Amino acid sequence: MIEDIDKEETPEEIVPPKPKGISLEKPATTTIPPVPNPFFANIIRLERRVTAMVRLITVSVVTLIIFFLSIYITLELRSKDFQLSSFEVPEEFEKNGYKSSVVLNKIMLRIDEMKKTTRSSYSENRKYQDKEVGKEINVEVVGVGVSLKSIIEQLRQILGIERNTISGFVTKTDKSIALTMRIGNKGSETFEMSLDSMSQYDGLEHLITQASELVLQHTDPIVMLNYYFQTQKKGRNIELAKYLLVNEPDYAKWAYLSWASGLRLEKQNDEAIEMLQRAIEVDSMFSDAWNSWGSVLRNQKKYDEAIAKYEKAIQSNPDYLLPYNNVAFIHFLKGEYDIAIQKSKAIIDKNPDFGYPYSILAQCYAKLQQDELFYKNLEIALKYKVPVWTWLNSDPWKDYVGQERFDKLIAKYRLD
Repeated sequence: MIEDIDKEETPEEIVPPKPKGISLEKPATTTIPPVPNPFFANIIRLERRVTAMVRLITVSVVTLIIFFLSIYITLELRSKDFQLSSFEVPEEFEKNGYKSSVVLNKIMLRIDEMKKTTRSSYSENRKYQDKEVGKEINVEVVGVGVSLKSIIEQLRQILGIERNTISGFVTKTDKSIALTMRIGNKGSETFEMSLDSMSQYDGLEHLITQASELVLQHTDPIVMLNYYFQTQKKGRNIELAKYLLVNEPDYAKWAYLSWASGLRLEKQNDEAIEMLQRAIEVDSMFSDAWNSWGSVLRNQKKYDEAIAKYEKAIQSNPDYLLPYNNVAFIHFLKGEYDIAIQKSKAIIDKNPDFGYPYSILAQCYAKLQQDELFYKNLEIALKYKVPVWTWLNSDPWKDYVGQERFDKLIAKYRLD
């Protein structure tokens, strides 16, 4: 066999063996993380904390809103306040400006006027927390709009909770005009006026006054009792007192107090004291009754006994300023002007907006013939609606009647 000697043989590639323990592969590169800037790291941590805090505050605020809103709705559902819900007037009155809303506003204005006329520990110069505090009157129409109050009214209807509503209507004939008021579950009452001697609109104004008294009698009888006393409607406060004793026993102590006030107007002092004793039997800490008892004794010139009763009133309620004032007034009546001035100034330190001690200061300075101080304190008393004009026949006011400066001040501030 002849071999092909011209063919060149290509030798195979010789790969040397890998030394043991040595890797010939390219080593992988290791990435070293950059060192963070401490300033920016702190900013990030702060941002996270602020975000968490804002979230916590938001949740807390929403929770508080829901909590207080639920309390408000619960209180409103339990409220026994009265709502002036509707009022109807004849079309003729509507056309002449006496729309139902106008009549409602007139009733509310009359009620406000009566409240401003009154003064007692109940209505001013005292911090009181009696459960007998009068109910509010809301003039919004029930169920109108989508306000929170309307939602509450819808809840009332769903839950079957009755609302104390006040409604009314006016009717007219050729000879008379009548106004009927319905107050909650207390029934209705009709007031009527003859038109023989007045126009129908004057008649309506008279009826609005009567209706306002009825509304206030049922919504805030304590103020109404006081109003009758202040306006010296001698029989009306006793009538209302008797009604409350029968129908509203929670007002018993105030009813006895008002009855006593009516008897005081009639100079029936012994009978008045008997009623005041009944009031104190209901509530031995009833400061108004102790104060009124002191005033009965003062009018009888039993000054030391009167001061003892006023002191009982002060012990019962240190925030009630009238008995302090009455003590100062007794010192004035006894001619102890320096003591009266000292005690009056002490009352003013307690409450500078309480007008009566200024009138005592004026009387003291009148007796001391210090006219500038007299007029200074007189004007302050008048500004605070102290009815000096009702005392013009008494000493020392009568000595100033006819003096131009005095008469101008009385005319400027007189309310009646």
